[in-house]
Amino acid sequence: MKHTHNKKFTVKNLLISFACVCIIGASGFVIYTHLLEKAKINNTLNQIATLINNTYQIYNWRKPYDGLGNLSAVQMGILPKDMIVSPLVLHNPFNGDVHLSTVSNGEGFAILYGGLPPKACNAIASADWGHQNSSGLRYLMISPSGYLMPKFFPERLSDGEYDSSNLPLKYEETSKHCICNGSKCAVLFFFQ
Repeated sequence: MKHTHNKKFTVKNLLISFACVCIIGASGFVIYTHLLEKAKINNTLNQIATLINNTYQIYNWRKPYDGLGNLSAVQMGILPKDMIVSPLVLHNPFNGDVHLSTVSNGEGFAILYGGLPPKACNAIASADWGHQNSSGLRYLMISPSGYLMPKFFPERLSDGEYDSSNLPLKYEETSKHCICNGSKCAVLFFFQ
């Protein structure tokens, strides 16, 4: 007697195969989004480093930093091209606003990176940007609401805002303050 095997797919086999494909697809999507976020964070860190270095170079490492703003930064060519939306509008890789300005009557300059998700906020705020003696970074501020340059920084902060001149910050410290609603964290660098 000859045995023949039934090679038909049953509904059960089909559902199991479909579930396996869905699990593999979901895992791939999670890995892809994680890698994409990591790439955006790395791009943001590179943008900030380029911005700081180019600002110092264009001003020949000397004060005053008169007239620094988004428009003048575009005109002076100190920005990476992928940041420029228009001469007045600058965006970071997370599509958050970037603002540059002269502060303290030209004695310093500030860079604000807004619209950051918490992971990016943590990575940026805890990166070693140096301190006043080595890089000129005097303050670093984290704002949970933040798109606007604080009006009275560094003298007075709004609720939930955090600043430190004890740099670099530890990741554990920044994670307490980079708790934002959606993508509303901002990190402000104050150089002098």
